[in-house]
Amino acid sequence: MFLSIRISPSLILVVVALLFLCMSKTILAAERNNIIYESTFENGQLNMGCSGNCPTVTTKYARAGSHSMESYLNRNTSPTNFRTEGSLASRLKFSWDVDYWIGFSVLFPDSWENPAGIGEIVWQIHSSGSGHGGPPVAVYTGNGTWNVGMRYEQGTGYAMKSFNLGSIQNDVGKWTDWVIHYRPSKEGNGVFEVWKDGVYGGKYTGNTTYSDDVGGPYFKMGIYKWPWKNLDCCGGTSPEYRVYHDELRIAKGPNAQYSDVAPGGVAQTSNTSTSNTTSNTSKNNTSTTNTTNTTNTFAIGNRVKVSADGARLAIRDTDGTRLGAQNDGALGTIT
Repeated sequence: MFLSIRISPSLILVVVALLFLCMSKTILAAERNNIIYESTFENGQLNMGCSGNCPTVTTKYARAGSHSMESYLNRNTSPTNFRTEGSLASRLKFSWDVDYWIGFSVLFPDSWENPAGIGEIVWQIHSSGSGHGGPPVAVYTGNGTWNVGMRYEQGTGYAMKSFNLGSIQNDVGKWTDWVIHYRPSKEGNGVFEVWKDGVYGGKYTGNTTYSDDVGGPYFKMGIYKWPWKNLDCCGGTSPEYRVYHDELRIAKGPNAQYSDVAPGGVAQTSNTSTSNTTSNTSKNNTSTTNTTNTTNTFAIGNRVKVSADGARLAIRDTDGTRLGAQNDGALGTIT
């Protein structure tokens, strides 16, 4: 007497995906080297200092795992009404003429409101010297675009190299992944490069901090809205603001590279400046139909995406990289 057990293809799909999820995490962990600082907030701790109000750790959103950093600001009620940032000023100062790679993710929630020209910064590399009217490196989002600015001394004044990396509106509600290559220098040997969602945004070489920076620059992320210092600044715009950060890693040294810090293992494009055409998605399940088969796609956690139709099973990273072999045997239609 034989016992016949019929297993649903959908169940097989989920089991296989979970196996590849574990394998992919192990592979990625093995690939990360040269790390000198890491905070994924999974221990529930901020692991950073505070600049202005302190951000908090939340489970509302996560680029990976189940936690991220939430920065909340209310210009009417927050103790510091223009700044909520996590800062590495007391934990990690960058050394001169040394290469650093910084990776992290940013999410503007669906409640995001275009700042309409009201200045703001959501990540920056700050100088230990005087303010000089702005940080040497920052992303300015006050006009509704990702505008990365590299600010430096020129003669008796200042100049800025800017990289416009697209509209924020296109990225609302999903994680954007950032990788920065930064070599701080006051002697003209500095380097700054930026990638957004794996797409190369551009490069600057020269002085990458200010001449009176004696302590070394450092990284900050959160919300900085300097116009909110004036309570009457902003007409009828909402007094509340939230932004989320996750997957912060910093690697150091001549052997450090993009793959050491890229959130989720996002693939790197060639070093050719181009407009951004790719993005991460935080959607969980999608279904598309072509002329021959229905394709069902399932996201397992934040790392693995599995798709199947009547003939094929494909297991891929969320950036599209295939993680497993494709089965061309008949699986049946998975619903």
